[in-house]
Amino acid sequence: MRTLAALLLLAAVARADEPSPVAVRARAEPSTVTIGTRFRYTVEVISAKDAEVFVTQPVDRIGDCDIVDFGIDPPSRRDAKTVLSRWYQLVCWEPGHHLLESPLVQYRTAGEDKQDAPGDEVGVTVE
Repeated sequence: MRTLAALLLLAAVARADEPSPVAVRARAEPSTVTIGTRFRYTVEVISAKDAEVFVTQPVDRIGDCDIVDFGIDPPSRRDAKTVLSRWYQLVCWEPGHHLLESPLVQYRTAGEDKQDAPGDEVGVTVE
């Protein structure tokens, strides 16, 4: 019985070291804006072909910034992976450095439960 428990623990540790089949990349353009100036925030979700991906859609705000427009680009392929792109036009009304965390991304591979993908964050300076 102890041997079985040890093997299960070893398998869990080995799987924890495996890289996620889904990566999230965020960027803001430009990275420095003035108060009330719109800027583009883009989130790319790069996934292995066997991963089913779920991207949460923020409603009103991302971090301290208001969403004034958003869109979804058609999926594309890059290096045998699927790339999902979401873009947001944001505006901030408070000066300072604002950290924008990517929306929650979850994925599921065959025979597995839904899991959270590692997120990404980017800073924007508002002057």
